[in-house]
Amino acid sequence: MTGKDEDKEIWRVIRQDTHGNEFEVAASLPKKKAESIAAEFNAKGHKQTYWAQTEPPRPLPF
Repeated sequence: MTGKDEDKEIWRVIRQDTHGNEFEVAASLPKKKAESIAAEFNAKGHKQTYWAQTEPPRPLPF
């Protein structure tokens, strides 16, 4: 994927707790911002894990 394509993608930050449950903690972000937020949370040394990923397509509202 080219850099231009990545700029068009919408990213989110996901947290996984110690029980394996996953939660969205931030959404509708550019890639660099999502990665920055995930890195900031991971640097705090919590037991949870954070990562950035692209958002799945959302249905259009009626």
